[in-house]
Amino acid sequence: MSRARRLSAIPFCILALAVTIASAKPGEKSRRMVVMIDYDPHGFIYTVNSEKVSDPLLALSKSEHGPDIEVILLVHEKVTLAMVNNILGILSKAGYIGPPRVFVFGSYKRSMNELNFTYSARIPFSPTGDVPPKN
Repeated sequence: MSRARRLSAIPFCILALAVTIASAKPGEKSRRMVVMIDYDPHGFIYTVNSEKVSDPLLALSKSEHGPDIEVILLVHEKVTLAMVNNILGILSKAGYIGPPRVFVFGSYKRSMNELNFTYSARIPFSPTGDVPPKN
């Protein structure tokens, strides 16, 4: 990117920041909670609203958000489906009602893709694929 182009982007960034700050109301709680499972060479790291937590269930149970808050779940590409299922169970135990939106990101954190899970009642396992019809 040329220097002139970078300099012309600065006023846009300042304007976007000013609009964001101006639209926020002091003392108003966010209507969104972000839960992230990140990965580093030492293992997986859980954060809730950018704060590192050692016990996700305890942290989510103590959250000041109501049960109807929108939950965004960000997961590193090395997270297993079992871990996603586990955090969904933790969210349910902590009292959150709606299913979270789940996004997968890579190590470089340049972009992410949304996983579209279908949330349904538990059904018996069927190795032959006997499942209820899709709505």
